[in-house]
Amino acid sequence: MPKATVAIASGGTVTIEGTDDEIVMLIAKLEGLGKGPRSAPKSRRVSMNMEKPTLPGLISEMIAAGFFKQPQQLSAVKAELEQNGQFYPLTSLSPAMLRLVRSRQVRRIKDSRGRWSYVG
Repeated sequence: MPKATVAIASGGTVTIEGTDDEIVMLIAKLEGLGKGPRSAPKSRRVSMNMEKPTLPGLISEMIAAGFFKQPQQLSAVKAELEQNGQFYPLTSLSPAMLRLVRSRQVRRIKDSRGRWSYVG
């Protein structure tokens, strides 16, 4: 069986055993490796292109679902989000609700005790 020893571009040597046709084919492939730009290997990961839900997006979904048809206090908004598996402290909800008020997606009403209620 014929043998061939080939020096490759990275400085190593490769010894090939096989038929004449196999050796010629492998040498041609090895010579082709050093030519042209190498493409990056394709990733095997499958990206799901799912984005993490944002607090304003979650509240907008609640508006669309009709949660704010009746006046709701901030604690009720927090409880509704928690029922859906989204846990946010009140200190994060307050500025998010204020932004929605300023963008006129919801209104807020002050009750007799001085607490804000939100209506969509």
